[in-house]
Amino acid sequence: MAPTFDDSEKLLEVRISEALNGVYKGDVVCLKHPEDDKRLLIRRVTAGPGEEI
Repeated sequence: MAPTFDDSEKLLEVRISEALNGVYKGDVVCLKHPEDDKRLLIRRVTAGPGEEI
């Protein structure tokens, strides 16, 4: 499966509180890399609470 974003692409991040809208299946989220604060991880949500992958 091809990645959603290529390394050369730019991403506009809109920071909206999870408490405001929630996170749903299919959403793209940005997370701080656990080992390097200068890097971001970009992931698509594939399952909701109680669902198994």
